[in-house]
Amino acid sequence: MFNDYHKVKINYNQLEDLILHDSPFFLSVDVNKIPFEFLINPNPVNKRAIIFGSGAYNPQKLSPPIFNRYSWKDEFNCTTIYYNDPTLYLEKVNLGWGYGTENHHYLKTISEILKILLNKLEITQSETLFYGSSGGGFTSIGLSTMIKKSKALVNNPQIFIDNYYETIRGNLKEAVYKSRNAKLDQHRSNLIYLFKLENNIPEIFYAQNITCNHDVNKHLLPFIKELTQIDSTLFKQKIRIHLYSNKEEGHTPMSKEETLKIINEIISLPSNH
Repeated sequence: MFNDYHKVKINYNQLEDLILHDSPFFLSVDVNKIPFEFLINPNPVNKRAIIFGSGAYNPQKLSPPIFNRYSWKDEFNCTTIYYNDPTLYLEKVNLGWGYGTENHHYLKTISEILKILLNKLEITQSETLFYGSSGGGFTSIGLSTMIKKSKALVNNPQIFIDNYYETIRGNLKEAVYKSRNAKLDQHRSNLIYLFKLENNIPEIFYAQNITCNHDVNKHLLPFIKELTQIDSTLFKQKIRIHLYSNKEEGHTPMSKEETLKIINEIISLPSNH
């Protein structure tokens, strides 16, 4: 699937010395024998980046690494980066939210690798937009929280893993803790807790189909309620909520055309340096 990409495999301690290619390339960074994989499409002229996260995948049709929307890479006049979630390599996990293993928060490691890559690409964090839907929306907000001054555009995202469907979150618990009744780490599974841990609420563009009752009742409304209880000093950026109605689509994200339009509107906005 990614045969057109030049492949680079390195250890984490070699990342600072990585020589970036001008053409698209596949990067695998070994961190304690865990592969953190990226598709990188550099644009040396336009110093902006759009970073794409992935939601659940069908294991009957695909296998990791998963790079949702990688076919969009040529739609933008800027650098695009796609990251795989190594949590997907755990048994029976087809949606991992960057959770990782018991002692390793994979999303945090992804954020540290991305910071180095952005610096090497000479792209400021304020010129970086994270995009994802569903589980990719969760990781997009999480990464934007950890990579300060960046923005996140999310569509029908999860906010609280514990509010997601029991079967899927149970698979994650069983893979990580060997028990479907285990408790998840709140800082890895609840974005409100992550905001507090990182002392940061990023600028978020939150698009939600109001006909998807599960998303609205289990994620959007509790998210708004929890935000009213959070320390107002953390609320330095705007959260824009875009509500739309499409009964046929439900949890399915907006069309490519609609999404590209919003992404291009956001990346054309002045950045907050």
